[in-house]
Amino acid sequence: MMAVKNILVATDFGPAADSAIEYGAELARTLGATLHLVHVVGDREQPEQAWQVLDAAVAAMKPVAVTPIVLNSSKTAAALLHYADTAHIDLIIAGTHGSLGLRDALDFFMGSVAQNLVRNAPCPVMTMRGPAAAAA
Repeated sequence: MMAVKNILVATDFGPAADSAIEYGAELARTLGATLHLVHVVGDREQPEQAWQVLDAAVAAMKPVAVTPIVLNSSKTAAALLHYADTAHIDLIIAGTHGSLGLRDALDFFMGSVAQNLVRNAPCPVMTMRGPAAAAA
C-alpha cells in the first residue's frame, strides 16, 4: 500500500473547497500526514487576504500539521500541478461543483481546474462535492 505523507488540498474558499479541507484534515490526522493547504491568487486577488483566510483555517485544524501556501498564477491548475510535483504530494483533494443533471461524464467537473488536476496530476486526485451539490 502507498504511504500518504503529503496531502494537498486546493482551496478557492468556496463551499466545495470547505468540504475538501474538512476531509483532508481528517485524513491527514488519521494518517499522520502533512496537509498542504494551497490557494492560487490570480490577477485580481490580493495575496494578503488569502493568507489571512488560510491562517484562520490552519488555526482551526490543530493538531494537524498544516503547511499553508499561496501561489501567484493566472493558471490555477498549472500552479497546483507544479506545486504537487515539487512538494512530493501523495494525494490531491479538490472541491468540485459536481453535476446536477444527466451530462457527459467529463461535465461532472464543472470547473476546468478539477478536470485538469484529474487528468494531469503526478498522484491520485480525490474530488469533493460541496454541500449544495451533495443535496441535489
